[in-house]
Amino acid sequence: MAERGSWTPGVRPDADRGAVVLVGGSQELHDETARVCAAAGVPLTTTDTVRLALERQPTVLLVTPGSAHERVPAGTSVILIGAAGEEDFVWAAAARHHAGRVAILPQGAGWLAEYLGRLQDPAGPGSIVGVLGSAGGAGASILSCWLADCAGAGGVSTVLIDGDPSGGGLDLAFGGERTPGVRWADLSEVRGSLNPAQLASALPSAGHFSFLSHGSMHPEPARPSAPTSPPSSTVAVIDAARQVFPLAFIDLGSVDRDALLGFCDRVVLVVPARLRAVSAAIAAQARLGPLPVHPVVSGPLSPGFDPYSIADLLDIGHALPLLPRIRGVGAAEASGRVLEIGRRRRLRAACRTILHAISENGAFRDD
Repeated sequence: MAERGSWTPGVRPDADRGAVVLVGGSQELHDETARVCAAAGVPLTTTDTVRLALERQPTVLLVTPGSAHERVPAGTSVILIGAAGEEDFVWAAAARHHAGRVAILPQGAGWLAEYLGRLQDPAGPGSIVGVLGSAGGAGASILSCWLADCAGAGGVSTVLIDGDPSGGGLDLAFGGERTPGVRWADLSEVRGSLNPAQLASALPSAGHFSFLSHGSMHPEPARPSAPTSPPSSTVAVIDAARQVFPLAFIDLGSVDRDALLGFCDRVVLVVPARLRAVSAAIAAQARLGPLPVHPVVSGPLSPGFDPYSIADLLDIGHALPLLPRIRGVGAAEASGRVLEIGRRRRLRAACRTILHAISENGAFRDD
């Protein structure tokens, strides 16, 4: 019997650059994936190693479990892909990769085709910005609230996503805990894809932005400290948010930060102006790899540290934005008034500086 030929289209390196690359896998899996990509209207390239795949600068990297021992740089869009019957194997590989998306074929062909098809949208998906502190108490959660409010006030439709299920509910910081609308717990049973417009209409809002909080009234069980992949509901929700909001901020918190980093296009790294926090920021830069990082210095300034000296230590060629020390921030957070504090002139100016830095076109309007 003649050997069945591959359905996978031939590889044209120049044309396929920037599209979808599949690493490893059986011939059957190659064929299933090629059918999905054809339905989505995106070109598919296959390689044997992650290293060769990365050389093609893929928009999406499809990795099979057998290839998952190879390291993928942080910030790379990765989907673990496998065949029916090997779900456990695929999810275990996804956890090692800190990858939040998994597709089992042929069952997941519809979702994967829809996801890849969005790459053809000329308007492009929205930008997702993670906000992370280099050390505990850096103020990343509060800054994420201020940035979302400032961006929304400047005319950008923005959503703030609570990324810490053990944080007690980010909405408490701005008094939004009683605002009607869905919380993470309400979306825990979502499977497959989620209608972006329906998500946007169901989310509560505060100030000038929409938000999705874990909610103080919906505590989640503690999770292991080891990095894990987010559940499929998280993948569906964040993918939908990206489609409907031009800008999303994720307060990365301290529990799921490694998994949720996979959704981020860039990271705002809050660096307190003290020795250990700056040292931790240097280590964080190395861990984040090619993911664009935008450090922000938070006051008060310790002796010997300022936005210029910290920029030198982080090997950045310009002075960093400075969040000045403002009295009463702790009390404002305790009473749900952080947005009120964040609208003070000095803080608003600092937030605008950060927003211009993370914007691809720098087009943020003033209030």
